[in-house]
Formats: sequence, structure tokens, C-alpha cells
Amino acid sequence: MLVRIVHTALLFVFLAAAQQPPEQVVTNSDVAAMIKAGLAPATVVRAIDLAAVRGITRFDVSPGALIRMKNQGATTAVLDAMIAAAGMPKRMVPSNAVPGLPLKKGVYYRGPAGMTEMPATAVWPEVDMGWKGLTPTEERRYVLVGPRASLKIRSAQPVFYVRNGRPEDYWQLVKLAARKDRRCWETEPTQAPLLSEPPRIRPDQAVPLDLKRLAGDVFELRPARALGPGEYAIVNTKTSQRWLSKVYPFAVLGEAYE
Repeated sequence: MLVRIVHTALLFVFLAAAQQPPEQVVTNSDVAAMIKAGLAPATVVRAIDLAAVRGITRFDVSPGALIRMKNQGATTAVLDAMIAAAGMPKRMVPSNAVPGLPLKKGVYYRGPAGMTEMPATAVWPEVDMGWKGLTPTEERRYVLVGPRASLKIRSAQPVFYVRNGRPEDYWQLVKLAARKDRRCWETEPTQAPLLSEPPRIRPDQAVPLDLKRLAGDVFELRPARALGPGEYAIVNTKTSQRWLSKVYPFAVLGEAYE
């Protein structure tokens, strides 16, 4: 009997929460109404700030609109609060473009059992410097500790999803050279310093990667060709930091690699 009562109470709580209306957007008219009602300017500013933090403001702060607000009694502090709120980045509501994709920022592999968050590690390169005539050159070697990745995939055409990533950064897919105690990839010799583009991965290790945006906060990564058995990694290098890379390793299993 007690269990049934608890279940009934929980059901009522769930239904009540589900029936909550969406938060009302605060506009110029709402601010004017608070001023007309006689609320203190400090109170109006506080209400604007709270609404801005929750991402529910939609203010017109054009010169004409601000003049109209001033004529309706808005103080300088209230007008400044409206301008600040209008300049705040809008809160992004997580999309459900990919069913089952977690809301947490990261890279995910969609396998037979659902979504798996891919482990990430930051990697700095080992650099070999040289010369081509009077021009300095460099080759980079990126090393991951351990002979094998913890994430093992059986599909030769895996699909990955990125939540809250930056498509404008450099996303690359590499086939790693597996050694006894490490996995690595190398770049081609290039003029140093490399400032205008990401490191060019050696052709025998670079794998074409297709990127497709599915929503404002989600995009899809998939190899442009089937992958053979072996060790791989998705490499993310920021446009503002071309030395440090975030690496998401995985292994593709097959008869020749178990």
C-alpha cells in the first residue's frame, strides 16, 4: 500500500513538472510595466539581470526604443541593464537532433549498445628540426602511451558525434603506427614555424574525414572510406593553438587485429 502511495505521489509530481509552462520572455513592455507599477529602479535592474542570466530576455535597444523607454520613466541604470542583457550570448538549448546523444560536451561513438563517450587526452608533439637550404624545417611526432586504445570498434565505417564542439577547428582522422608500448603519427616535413595551417599528416597515416553539422550544438564525423583493422584517432586542433591537440583514440577490430 505504501509503495502504491509513493508511486502515485511521484506520478503527480512528474505530471505537474511536465505541465509547467515555458518561462515568459522579458521584453521592453515588461520593463515599462514594472516602472509604471512603481517598482524601484534597483528592483527593475535586478529583475532584468536575473532574466538575462536565465536567457529569457528579448530587448529592443535601438536608439528609438531607448528614447521611448526613457520617456516612460526608465532610469540610466535600467537602460544600461537592458543594453547589457541584449549583449549577452543567448543560452543554447541542447538539441535532440541525434536521439540518445548525451548533453555533456564531448565526442561520442554510436555503437550497437548506444552512445559511448570517447576518452580524450591532450598531446604535445615531439619536434625534429632541420634545414632545407637556408629555410628551417620541422617534423612532428605525436605519441600516445600504450599499444592499444581502450575503445574497441568492430564497424569499419563508424559514426561519431560531437556535442558543443567547434567545427571551425581542425578535425582530422589518423591511422596510428602501433609500437610495443605506444601509438604515434607523424607530420610531413614543412617549413617552420607552421603558423597558417594545421600540421600535414603523412599521407600513409591521414584518413579522409567527413564533417556534417546536424544542429547548432551537434555535428557528425565519419570516415570517408571504410577503415581497415588497426589503431586510429580523431584529432582536434584549435585554430588558436596549433601545437596542443586533443586526441580521441579507438581501435577497429577484425580478423587480422583482435
